[in-house]
Amino acid sequence: MKPLYLEIEGFLSYKEKTDIDFSELSLFAITGPTGAGKSSIIDAITFALYGKSPRFEKERSNDQYISKGKDYFKVALTFSLNNTIYKVERALKSGRNMVISVKKGGKELVTEERNKAKEEALQKLLGMDYETFTKVIMLPQGEFARFIKPDKPKERRDII
Repeated sequence: MKPLYLEIEGFLSYKEKTDIDFSELSLFAITGPTGAGKSSIIDAITFALYGKSPRFEKERSNDQYISKGKDYFKVALTFSLNNTIYKVERALKSGRNMVISVKKGGKELVTEERNKAKEEALQKLLGMDYETFTKVIMLPQGEFARFIKPDKPKERRDII
């Protein structure tokens, strides 16, 4: 899976609509000062794909993702997988249910209205669940140090 385009609005530190174009990049680093929103970009990608992120993994409400002063958020990730373009979008208005859209080549991948059906189709498409993604694709903050210098040799294997 290659991220192509990320749209964020009202999500964590991205109060205003922000678009990030990855399409021309083959390798990139997200850099900036503390509080610039680097982690929010990773959270937005993860949330678009899985409906949660390591930052608030144990929380039951998605309202904590909404920027202060806003009453909604939207994250949308356009990505390429096996030479096909997909777009997954999640939107939430405070106190309401999540709206999910998964498109393949501009057409809805799942026509069924239930979010669970959309989640299952997306996970099947990606070929990995949230736990695998966060352990293999993106190592959450704080886990990297544990991976480089584990307390026990077996701990590195457990992280992977």
